[in-house]
Amino acid sequence: MNNVFAAAALVALLASPAFAADLVIDTPEEGYPTLAGDNWSGFYVGLYGGYGLGDASTLAGVVPDDIPLSGGMVGAAAGFNHQMDRVVLGVEGDIAWIGAAGTSLCADNIIFECSGSLDWLATLRARAGVAYDSALIYATAGVAVAGGTATVEPAPLFATGEFSDTFVGWTAGFGAELKLTDNISARAEYAFTDLGTRTAPQGTLTTMGETEISPYLNTVKLGLNFAF
Repeated sequence: MNNVFAAAALVALLASPAFAADLVIDTPEEGYPTLAGDNWSGFYVGLYGGYGLGDASTLAGVVPDDIPLSGGMVGAAAGFNHQMDRVVLGVEGDIAWIGAAGTSLCADNIIFECSGSLDWLATLRARAGVAYDSALIYATAGVAVAGGTATVEPAPLFATGEFSDTFVGWTAGFGAELKLTDNISARAEYAFTDLGTRTAPQGTLTTMGETEISPYLNTVKLGLNFAF
């Protein structure tokens, strides 16, 4: 009888580790918190500020000249994103007041001073990017429109000394956006903008002949977007 009890005790002892293993409860590993709003799909509006640096190339007859442009900018944007897995596609429009201006001597002439300025800048662009949880890296390109003014002082004889027009061109750049909350994100963006060429008629900037004006800008913007 004692042998029977001893054998039963041995079997119970050998079985206890397996039984204990069956009772192990998995403890979930701690992970990094994620935002509920990591999905980038939907409409958004935004505010931004930045700085523009560029040049306005002019050509009066056969005499070329360059007017440096630089200044700050403040604007607003609105857009829509659609996310497919990690790929985010969208469209965005924005408009900004921009104080990019500069002055130079007209073709190194010691008498006349040429000035140029861009007063506002608007773009309509496509965006394509890749999302990494709460971060979005994207490229953007589209159409750009701006209002600009060129002046010559003192005004040449029989000329007004001023020309204003709307410039139309293209823009392209890249940026990054980071969600701060489910509905608010911070962004940084660089863009190159070529605003095409406009022709100032005879009698505006010069007395004889026309003047071609071709501005461009490099811009850096920082802002906040609000999704809804």
